[in-house]
Amino acid sequence: MPGVFVGNTKSLVFPVMCDAYLQLKYSDKNDSASTVLGLRQGLWGHNKSFSIEAILTPYDVNGFGSLTGVGIIDSEKTPPSIGTNTSNLTHFQSQDYFTPANRNTHKMMIFHSDGFELYLQNTTSHNFNQPAEYKLCAKIGSEIVETNTIISPRERLYGYYDTSGFYDGISTKLKQFDDSTTKPNGSTTVTCESTSLLAVGKEIFNSNGVSLGTVQTIPSLTTFTLSSEVNWTAKLFIHQPKEAFYIDTMYKITCCVHTDGKIRLFINNILLVEGKIAITDFNFGTTDCYIGRDPDTAHTQFMGELYEISMYRTAEPSVASTTLNIGYNDTIFYYRFGDL
Repeated sequence: MPGVFVGNTKSLVFPVMCDAYLQLKYSDKNDSASTVLGLRQGLWGHNKSFSIEAILTPYDVNGFGSLTGVGIIDSEKTPPSIGTNTSNLTHFQSQDYFTPANRNTHKMMIFHSDGFELYLQNTTSHNFNQPAEYKLCAKIGSEIVETNTIISPRERLYGYYDTSGFYDGISTKLKQFDDSTTKPNGSTTVTCESTSLLAVGKEIFNSNGVSLGTVQTIPSLTTFTLSSEVNWTAKLFIHQPKEAFYIDTMYKITCCVHTDGKIRLFINNILLVEGKIAITDFNFGTTDCYIGRDPDTAHTQFMGELYEISMYRTAEPSVASTTLNIGYNDTIFYYRFGDL
């Protein structure tokens, strides 16, 4: 009869700013780094189509950015973020671990080998009221198949009245930035009371809620530039505070690789993208494989919770979206962390 489980799902936790991974040792299955593919054991001997899946929860790698603050300093799910105007930034551990620029392109490595990588990558350009947003990427050789941004924070407010908000019906995702900005005719330079809430890449909206694009430069504490002056109004809006609800959400990630070069990426069994790359003599190499990080490459640490991860000999997602179905004859490896 089927099992019935009650309780909280357990996971392997990778806190923010950790240095951790699972190592699948080539030497545990193979006596030497043989170049003869047919003699290799374990996943290193597999060179046909396959799928890899994981049940995981990503954490926020951006933190809460500002000019002078420190962000959130008591969380395992989002890192501190020292103000960009702080002197001696390199004296801070969070800055030494990864700078804001490094955070913007950080790769959350799910699986790494010589022949194949699967990871989430941050797609943001700053961290001022901007938690990380992630796309899913699969890499073979130098070719990458990737999705659009699939995991994002939320900023829309319901059931709360913000006197400075821009409302679309009964909800708002914009709040007033400044109600009396000025700009010379023909110029893209805007003067405001303070630019302390702005960062290059931050989106600006006019009094009608129409996007004006993003901040291009911030020359001073009271001026910033836009890419165009079209639709500018004196009253401007920015996003409401964004919340990374995904740090408490489980996702099923799937990558199906076909030896003809077709790669499909899924989230919660929903097909996101199908790409085609050139694959010649695919294999996983003759070195160790890693779950959670590429130890030889900076800024690839997975930060979050890993519940299950599995690789199959069939290039199809498993049926369930909340757990991984083990087809024993087709399983290359399977790990579950804790019990239900």
